[in-house]
Amino acid sequence: MSELHPELVPANLPAAGVWAKRLGTRHYLAGNEAGVSVEIGGEGNFTPGELMKIALLTCQTLSADHRIARELGENGQLTAVAATVKNEAEERYESFTVDIDAALAGLDEDQLAKLRERVDVAIDRYCTVGHTVEHGAHVTTRLNGTPIA
Repeated sequence: MSELHPELVPANLPAAGVWAKRLGTRHYLAGNEAGVSVEIGGEGNFTPGELMKIALLTCQTLSADHRIARELGENGQLTAVAATVKNEAEERYESFTVDIDAALAGLDEDQLAKLRERVDVAIDRYCTVGHTVEHGAHVTTRLNGTPIA
């Protein structure tokens, strides 16, 4: 993450909006109204696809965190990894797999089954990114205010 570059923040940023400004060829700085920014593209930075995977896995883990934390404790260790199957010809992801690995060795099979169910319910209830991926969302892109397609 980078520090915010105030000179790059658009004046017309909508509430809860995010923005991106071009820094060079295929290299952007993106940020939010809270003042957090990240470089995308260019050498050594996240790609948009990686950010999409991160958005999905963190949406799921944040949605289920309160359920998992009950078993792990507040300082319990959890790691999540997102993998994809990519359709190269269509330049899109066909599927995502999110693996959540938590230190749950002390739970028996019944406790693990109940936790899996609670985690599933929490993700299903609260993960906006997951809902969007599963159900699709219409995207309108505009160039200088006019829709391009």
